[in-house]
Amino acid sequence: MAKETTAERQTYNIPEVAKIMGISNFLAYEMAASGKLPAIRVGAKRVVVPRQVFHQWLETAQFSPKASES
Repeated sequence: MAKETTAERQTYNIPEVAKIMGISNFLAYEMAASGKLPAIRVGAKRVVVPRQVFHQWLETAQFSPKASES
């Protein structure tokens, strides 16, 4: 059975989301666990993010830059 390409899939995995957002995998997993990122747990370990929902969320998400320490 051939593996599906990203273009055919309806979901991203967390490392793909992290790469798109330019953040670490750890931070992306933390955001998913806290509900800040629209993710779905599949089974005991797998976490996926629906592509369409992710792109809608990304367009409307408001990010607050961390205050720089002086």
